[in-house]
Amino acid sequence: MGQIFSNNASSFTEGALLVSTTSMTLGSATGFPQPATGEYYFLTITEVDAGSGRETDWEVVKVTARTGNVISIVRGQDDTDARAWAAFSPVQLRLTKAGLTPPDNVAITSGTIDGTVKQRQVVFHQSPLPPPL
Repeated sequence: MGQIFSNNASSFTEGALLVSTTSMTLGSATGFPQPATGEYYFLTITEVDAGSGRETDWEVVKVTARTGNVISIVRGQDDTDARAWAAFSPVQLRLTKAGLTPPDNVAITSGTIDGTVKQRQVVFHQSPLPPPL
C-alpha cells in the first residue's frame, strides 16, 4: 500500500480538463500502473510552448484509480494549482517532491526491519597558512 512508481510512462490528455475535473482520459495508458486499493502515484500535466518546445506550466495530480485509459485524479498536488488544460496536453509519471517525502506516519503490518542507522558529518577546519618562503 502507498505510493507506486513506473518507469517512462507518458501520454497526453484525450480531452480538455476543467479545474473541477476529477477523472482524465489518457491517449494511451501503456506503462501507467493500475493502483490497488490504498495505492496511488503522481502524474505531471504540462503545457509546452509551441515555439521553443519548453514546458511553461505544470500541475501535479494524484492518481488513485485507473480503468483502461481513464484515471481518477486529485488535483493540485505537491504545491501546484489545479487549472484548466487543453486537449492533448502532455502527461508523465515523474518523480516529484511528494514522491521523495516520507509520509507523516508509517504502519508496518508484518515482517521486521533490521539495519543500522549511521550519520555522516563533514567538518571543515580552517588551518593557518604556511609561512612565506
